[in-house]
Amino acid sequence: MKSTLTALLLSLCSFILNAQTTNDVSNKHALQGVWQMCNPTGNYLTTNRQTGEIELDTTKLQPVYFYKVFGNKDELTAMFITPVLSLITISGTYEVLSSNQYIEHVDYHSNPNYADRDVTLDYTFIANDYLLSSYKNELGMTAQEVWKRLKHGNPATELNKLKEAGVIK
Repeated sequence: MKSTLTALLLSLCSFILNAQTTNDVSNKHALQGVWQMCNPTGNYLTTNRQTGEIELDTTKLQPVYFYKVFGNKDELTAMFITPVLSLITISGTYEVLSSNQYIEHVDYHSNPNYADRDVTLDYTFIANDYLLSSYKNELGMTAQEVWKRLKHGNPATELNKLKEAGVIK
């Protein structure tokens, strides 16, 4: 069931992203794609003393059922998808301000107190597959999120690779 749900989600997201394709290459940005939130545990971030780069211990990340889709035409959708329940929790647009900051223009939010707002987020990519984002919450405290980029491709092919590697049966 979980594999089928994941395959369905990837197919849907791939369809959405392909439907939004534009010929204007200047609109494309590294945020575009499908991202899955991860809950970190323990000391999951370290700084390399020699290079100053942030390093992420991916063994301390647990994927959760929350996803964000950054579209080609600046569309933004956040979804909560489980085997039992699927909900769109946020929809709106996003605007990249710099190589480390963007704004979410939230039109709809599942909590009406957060609808029709702009939220500025700082972000950093780690190895192109992970995104660390942070923002000020309603209490003025900095909240940090960890996101993993999901692969695009044929779900059957990806599931066969996992079966061959012995990850799933």
